[in-house]
Amino acid sequence: MTLMLLLGPFYYTTARSDWDFTFFDVQPKLETVQIETGFGRGIYTNKLYSKLYDWIAANAKAFTQPNDYAISYVVSPMVHMIIKLRPSLDDTFITFAKSRSYFEKCIKKMKQREREPRIAFVFDRMPILIPVSVEKGTVTFPGKEFDLPSSHNPISTYIKTHMKPASTFKISDNHIIRCYVDNNLPIRSENSPQSP
Repeated sequence: MTLMLLLGPFYYTTARSDWDFTFFDVQPKLETVQIETGFGRGIYTNKLYSKLYDWIAANAKAFTQPNDYAISYVVSPMVHMIIKLRPSLDDTFITFAKSRSYFEKCIKKMKQREREPRIAFVFDRMPILIPVSVEKGTVTFPGKEFDLPSSHNPISTYIKTHMKPASTFKISDNHIIRCYVDNNLPIRSENSPQSP
């Protein structure tokens, strides 16, 4: 009983925090849109995440075939499940806290295994919402992890030299998610889903 009295407030606070901000989304009461298709079918989320989900799925449908490979980074492993494509790299939880040599080895292994990506989604910041105020239900995005045009990490270098821009999803002038496709794919404006 004493243990429950000591640990009870801690567990309550932790549970309440998890409930108010479900896995880096908005509070459950603000999750007003239900995903209707694919891997996320039935999940309630916010309008922005729903549009991003649809944009990711539409690009995959426009540019890939089953059994193609894909890259999605930074820290966006669920994209592979949404688009139903295999990861090109052995690591899908890509964070640049790891060494440059680690990613150089990943790229080398990817080429040796002939797992070059047909499509890549580039998130220059983690696709998560961080709570600002529980009372107001406000959230913010984390800061940028890298800037693709000026980035020289091995994955970005591979994408910039072997792939071309196909589509963008603009959240703000300083927050754009990019879709790249293999250089050999034709890009026509009618098959390039743009952000809403």
